[in-house]
Amino acid sequence: MEPSTTIQLRKQLEAIKEFERKNAPSRLSYFGYWGELILGVVLLGRLIIIPIEQSQFIPFIPWVFFAFSIFLTCHGLYLLVRYNLDKRFRLLLEAVLSTDVEGAA
Repeated sequence: MEPSTTIQLRKQLEAIKEFERKNAPSRLSYFGYWGELILGVVLLGRLIIIPIEQSQFIPFIPWVFFAFSIFLTCHGLYLLVRYNLDKRFRLLLEAVLSTDVEGAA
């Protein structure tokens, strides 16, 4: 394998490890990701089914709740997808890099 390719793969593996270190993916955080996604979907569904009435004093409150529920849903989905893909991609990168090291020796 090209040395530049190996360097890029190592950088990608280090980026995945750094993301895992910062977000501490564990069983508890995985359930937290699911909770965030479910909370966002429930809030979004509640806003769609039973809209918040406009207030005289603060007319943009429904939009704030709507934006917050969209954010929670998207962020929870992003973290779930990133958690699952990084777990598989890390195994793949480690296998490729260990095979490359063994092949070079």
